[in-house]
Amino acid sequence: MMKIDVVFGADSFHLSKLLNLKERAEGLWHHEELGSIWCEQLNAPLQFDLTTGDPKTKTKIDTVYSTVSKPPGSFGELFRHQHPPLQLLKLTKDFGRKIADKKNTALPWEIGYLIYFVSIAVALARCGQRITALSAEEMRKGFKWGMKRAWVDEETRLLLQEALEHPNSSP
Repeated sequence: MMKIDVVFGADSFHLSKLLNLKERAEGLWHHEELGSIWCEQLNAPLQFDLTTGDPKTKTKIDTVYSTVSKPPGSFGELFRHQHPPLQLLKLTKDFGRKIADKKNTALPWEIGYLIYFVSIAVALARCGQRITALSAEEMRKGFKWGMKRAWVDEETRLLLQEALEHPNSSP
């Protein structure tokens, strides 16, 4: 838990950038922090993050949750699920893309980029489905990018590797 003194002692320029979600959040995070942010994101509740500010997405998620006996509650549960709901992976991919495109988010673009490619990887490896219009080469580049990040955990690397070895990821 962060103490309020930390906020009052923070650099006002960076604090204002963090609080102004219409600005890009570049330069707010150091590479050493990305691993912690990624771990936090894996534990973050899917429903909250995916539905914030978008009633259409909430309706889609409610539909998925009503048809799945034990729906994943977090990003990590979704990515580890042996038979993840494809619609949930698509929504998660779109969420990652918004972050990667730096649209109204305080999360680092790298986290969005990884969410985007891990969603594609899980859909490919676990569901045998492509959920992107990217070429096989573009997918492979994204999977390799994630695998090369020092801050990415081993379990995520293995998911990306599994997708990289999938026949549908070959050019």
